Formats: sequence, C-alpha cells, structure tokens
Amino acid sequence: MRTFWLFRSNLKPLEYYHKFTELQQFKEQCHDYYLIFPIWLLENDYFDEVVIWRMSDEHIPDITFKIGEKRYIQRWVKHFKEAAGCFNVPEISLFRGGFKEYDEAVLLHPDRFGIKLYLGAGQRIFPKYGGQYDVFLLEDERDFVSDKKCIPFYKTANPYIFRPLDIPKDYDVCWPANFTQIKYKGQDLFFNTFGGCPRLIDLKIMHCGNKKDMAIKMSKDANLSHFQSVDSVDRETLNYILNRCKFAINFSNKLDGCPRISTEILILSAGL
Repeated sequence: MRTFWLFRSNLKPLEYYHKFTELQQFKEQCHDYYLIFPIWLLENDYFDEVVIWRMSDEHIPDITFKIGEKRYIQRWVKHFKEAAGCFNVPEISLFRGGFKEYDEAVLLHPDRFGIKLYLGAGQRIFPKYGGQYDVFLLEDERDFVSDKKCIPFYKTANPYIFRPLDIPKDYDVCWPANFTQIKYKGQDLFFNTFGGCPRLIDLKIMHCGNKKDMAIKMSKDANLSHFQSVDSVDRETLNYILNRCKFAINFSNKLDGCPRISTEILILSAGL
C-alpha cells in the first residue's frame, strides 16, 4: 500500500473542519491547503492512503473519508512518536511547520517515516531541534543552502472558497492582517506607507483581522480617514470582502514565510 503521512501541526484544539463528515463538504469548505492537496494525491492515484497526524491529550476517533478504495484519515495521538509504532511505514512523510515534536519523533525512529520532507516556517525554516530530514521544501529559492537537498514548494488556495464574484468594488484596498502577530504582518510599514503618501492617504481601506481596536487606533494615528476594520472573519466572508475591493495587499515580512493570504489573493486574479 502506497501511504503518505502529513504532520500538520503541534496544536491540540480541534479545528472547525473536523465537524465535516462528508468528503465533498470537506473539500469545498476547508480552507487549509495542506489538508486539501493530499486528497488530490489520492484522486490522481499517487497514493492509496493518506494519514493526517494531529496531537490531542484526549482520545479522538479517526475521521475517515473514502475515495473509491482509497482512504483519507485524520488521526490523533498524544505525541507524534506514537505514529512510528504503526504497522505500515509510509513512502513519504511531510512535516509542516518545523515543530519540536517532529524532531523528537524523527530522532527516536529515523527509519519509520519513509522519505522525510521538511517544510519549515519563519525562524524554523530549517530544523532547530536536531531532526534529520531527507529533503527540505522551501518557499523562497533564495533560502537554498548547498549542504542540504532543497527543492521549491509552492502552495495555492481552495478554489471552492476563493473565487471571483460579480459584485461592485466598494473599496480600494483590502488588507488582511492578524494583529496578534504584529512582528510579522508589517503593520508599521503599512501605516507608514499609506499614511505618509498623499496619493494613498485618502484610499478606502478595508482591514480584516483580529484586534480591530488596535487596527483602528493605528489608522487614526496615521491619519487614514477612510480606514475600516471588520475584525476576524471566516474564509467565505474574506473572499466576499476581497471581491469588494479593487486591490488586496500583504505586508508580511520574511519572518512570516509564505503566508496563506498571498495565494488566497492571487487565486482571485487567476480566475478573472
């Protein structure tokens, strides 16, 4: 059996998409590219089984989708080291995010994960906790190093969610930015740029992201009189707001890796 494992995150809370019990609903409503592309691998006969590994302190039953005779499984363990005890060794394992728990599992069971692909993020673009991997997937070819096998990795977004809509353009700019991660999302650069340029200061800007009050305060300090914020929104609403704007912009710095919003914006342009 050709098996692909994806270690998605070390986060333990359940996500909204775990309530989906039907494959088509999952495909159409899950915004997470890393969970969608393994379905494509099954549908195009690259693998017979996919296992998405997540962590939980509590027992959570598997969530399994069938694609013909193939299986897409979401599975929870207390630690990723437990995955190495499974009977089947996968052909390929993809470790997304560069978390310490990945390195601990790989160091303990180096031969139980098949070909080990590492896709880090931010300051964890390469392993920080001693884990040894076969291939490093990088979103910026400028990060390639000569002593590691590096190949480019480009992600996209869910086309069921992010798609062009035939609606009026009420705003000039949409700026999706999480204010919890203010060191990564370029808030100072954004407000200095738009607030300091006579050609930009009067644009109608719609911000989407958490900490709305902080965003509004910073916009007032920058004298942006046509700045609005709707706080955090789900992906369907974000797509609607993006379509109401003439342009969308991302000011994330390099520490943010390749933020998902970049491809969510680009897929709208590709569909026009």
